[in-house]
Amino acid sequence: MEASRCKTHHHGDFSDLEATVEITRQQGRLMHGVFRSKFASEKFVATIGYDNKSFFLVDEDGFAEGRIIDGRNLQVVYRHSTDLDSVIDLSTWTRR
Repeated sequence: MEASRCKTHHHGDFSDLEATVEITRQQGRLMHGVFRSKFASEKFVATIGYDNKSFFLVDEDGFAEGRIIDGRNLQVVYRHSTDLDSVIDLSTWTRR
């Protein structure tokens, strides 16, 4: 198995994913964190947009854009494309 394939969180043409997002540091609008699933972990950086409703994230091989719905929920669109796979994902992240 090639190293870059180990970073994918999705398997198969269509998949569901249970994962966690941990914010490890924050300074104002800028955040650092880790996205973890049972398949992989990836570091990311993210920022809250000037409108205080949007956010933007980049990880080790992809990026996401989202909308802050309320104090607990984010709607997220994630994309990445590598030599081995391409992923687009629409999800809702909920704070626990």
